[in-house]
Amino acid sequence: MEIYILRHGKAEERPSGISSDAKRRLTESGRSEMEQVASGITALGIRPDRIISSPLVRARETAEIIRGRLLLERDSGRSPTRVGIWQELKPESDVLGAHGRLAAMAPDSGVMLVGHEPHLSSLASSMITRRPGRAAARDRRAYADAPDAAINLKKGGLAIIRANADAQVMRGFLRSLMTPKQLRLCRRAAH
Repeated sequence: MEIYILRHGKAEERPSGISSDAKRRLTESGRSEMEQVASGITALGIRPDRIISSPLVRARETAEIIRGRLLLERDSGRSPTRVGIWQELKPESDVLGAHGRLAAMAPDSGVMLVGHEPHLSSLASSMITRRPGRAAARDRRAYADAPDAAINLKKGGLAIIRANADAQVMRGFLRSLMTPKQLRLCRRAAH
């Protein structure tokens, strides 16, 4: 399975009228940057079967920008028709929840997860550094206490992991870690 882990774009500060962090939207510059990132992603030939987002507004908006670009660049049958929402991608969620959801998917699929830091870095780290196996299924604390890789996704950054399920936990290797600037350069190079 190819797992594309994308951090949302730049979001507005919490204005006085917004009582919840979950309602923060992308800024105009964040939206513009994510349009360019989306073009870079398509220039790289990344075509996930599904796009899954955190339920928070800024992540959903980011996911919709990516989906829209993929639909515009439709050169194959692999274009997600809608964005799925997983509570397991909320910033405060346990990464093992996302592992379980991913493990239930087809092993040859490609999925893009759109969410927040530090949750996404912890999720990516847990896939590439831990040796889950059956022990993790029995002892979640031992799995959660394993050391993290030092991954830091910038807003609009992308990690690509090739992974397989092992006892409801994803194990894999990091194929790429890209900043938004690198993704924007991919867009320019393709034109």
